[in-house]
Amino acid sequence: MRTVRRLAWPLGAVLAIPVMAGSVPAAAAETAPPSAVEDFAYPGAAQILAESHVALKYGDGNIRLADCTSTDNLIEVFSRTFDTGSVKVCFKVTGPTGFLALELPKVYSVKGDDHAVKATLNTGGSVSSVDIKKNLYTPVGEGTSTDGTTLLELNATDGPAAPAGTASAYPAIGAVQVGQPGHEGSRSCSATLVAPQWVLTAANCFATGTTPAADGAPKAKTTVTLGRADLAANGGFVTEGVELVSRTDRDLVMVRLAQPATGITPMPIATSAPAAGQDLTVTGFGRTKADWLPGKLHTATFTVGAVAATGLDLAAKAAADTFCKGDAGGPAIRQTAGGFELAAVNSRSWQGGCFGTAATETRTGAYDTRTDDLAGWIQGVGSRISAAANEAGGSGRVRWADFDGDRKPDYIVVADNGEVFVYLNRGGDPAGANGWQGIGRVATGVTNDRSRVRFADFDGDLKADYIVVNPDGKVDVYLNRGGDVGNGWQKITVATGVTTNQNQVRFTDFDGDGRTDYMVIADSGEINVWLNRGGDPAGGAGWQGIGRVATGLTNDRSRVRFADLDGDGKADYYLINPDGKVVVYLNKGGDVGGGWTSLGQIATGLTTDQNRVQFVDFNGDKHADYVLGGASDSSATVFAWNGGDSGNGWNNLGKVASGA
Repeated sequence: MRTVRRLAWPLGAVLAIPVMAGSVPAAAAETAPPSAVEDFAYPGAAQILAESHVALKYGDGNIRLADCTSTDNLIEVFSRTFDTGSVKVCFKVTGPTGFLALELPKVYSVKGDDHAVKATLNTGGSVSSVDIKKNLYTPVGEGTSTDGTTLLELNATDGPAAPAGTASAYPAIGAVQVGQPGHEGSRSCSATLVAPQWVLTAANCFATGTTPAADGAPKAKTTVTLGRADLAANGGFVTEGVELVSRTDRDLVMVRLAQPATGITPMPIATSAPAAGQDLTVTGFGRTKADWLPGKLHTATFTVGAVAATGLDLAAKAAADTFCKGDAGGPAIRQTAGGFELAAVNSRSWQGGCFGTAATETRTGAYDTRTDDLAGWIQGVGSRISAAANEAGGSGRVRWADFDGDRKPDYIVVADNGEVFVYLNRGGDPAGANGWQGIGRVATGVTNDRSRVRFADFDGDLKADYIVVNPDGKVDVYLNRGGDVGNGWQKITVATGVTTNQNQVRFTDFDGDGRTDYMVIADSGEINVWLNRGGDPAGGAGWQGIGRVATGLTNDRSRVRFADLDGDGKADYYLINPDGKVVVYLNKGGDVGGGWTSLGQIATGLTTDQNRVQFVDFNGDKHADYVLGGASDSSATVFAWNGGDSGNGWNNLGKVASGA
């Protein structure tokens, strides 16, 4: 029996950091260095195929070709690939889980290791999966096809638990995983927390070939990990990336997190350019000279070379250092008198000496993207808030919510038969004939009881979703994929509910994470909140009940509103008094946190009919404005916040909508 041995790759100590695509290196070269984004292609696959006749394609680094003569716990695959007879090909699983895509024809048996292993097979064009017995032989494909059975994937789970993590020296430095690790099309980069709910990384991490990713929700599930020195360990902060905001002039993208990275301090941004000859500490989670996907934070000192308008050249201080795939997006750090600051972002590298790089490549130079001239842009993006996280409009015919994700509330009409029509906010009537963009009917509706229908952003993609509170209290959400005029709606049931009285239920963003939370205003006026952590589809942790956040100021719920006045993303408590006056209490965490800060009276009011008054940020300046609905029609007049009664008052924008 022929045994396939593992390829021996050169070992050494090299920093691995990703590469970026985009601008041309400051120092001209015949070609630009390649991208340092980790693409999960199996290193040395062409050489392995030529020498061992095993086609290894993609993997997460946790299942690797191994020496069958070792005594380690291995997965053993038996094949009749070779003319000389049967051959055994061995794989080692190095983590709790692992994935490998490959093509190994004419397999007939697989011996498992201590993991739960599933093998995906192709027999005569029919693809199937087989569970491999632990430490036993499982026959696969023998005699079922004249062409034999080809092994396509190995998927290992149920391994030893991940070790406890250790604190990172740079908790703001993390990793971005785009797609399912190791599957075709997935990518990985390093990243830096630059605002409580935003990380900065390389735009190429989200590109498809040479096509940059569009701003908005990522096409593939994106996971961001911060605060860990070892990505395979426990601890730190892990959440989804839900929005992209990219630069068009360089390889940079901001990624909004589903939740703020509480407890981790964002890294400050340098405001002066790195100078030639200056040393920077380059960091990342990418490959090293010795390992494919180590997942450990590493650093090396690089010296700045030529500096251009959008980037700079780097040369390793030590000859053995470089940066490799997976380090793209990581920060180049400059030491300051008070600590350190982000001076540039890793983009591209020649990757000489990196694991998987051909031995003929000896260049180790790198190219980073400048960020010092983008401090204002980074701060502006990092302070953005959603205009869709709080419902507005009560049970009325007219609602206000951001349907298209541009952070301005749109005019939504819920007809008597339940149909929903949307007019996109392009400045309203003051902007002229194009102030509203009618896009027609976006939903036929699921009920003609308007009091059960709400519009708020459940999944954090900045677009208001269609929410229904059913008679039994159960809450269904129809995720906004463009509605009937776009890619439709995606229904999910998110809560069993805690009350059958829909009038007690509000959907507001209490914690400022950009996702609407479930709020109940009791008959006494007391307010209880359940924070949205994905709802029932996320399992037992889908809702985080935090209890009573306010005793309330009235038992008349029709006088209570929730909107963000101070621009921190958290819904504040508004009370419309019987005389029309409006008082506000800023949300500092409510009774379970930092309490409420009273601003007192912010408006004398324009009507004693509280049902005509709503508070939404019409002009997109992050401060809720006073919206007065028509007395007998669906028109709307807006008074923009300018400090309120105790400040510079309100700016009368006039009638912004004549009604639909």
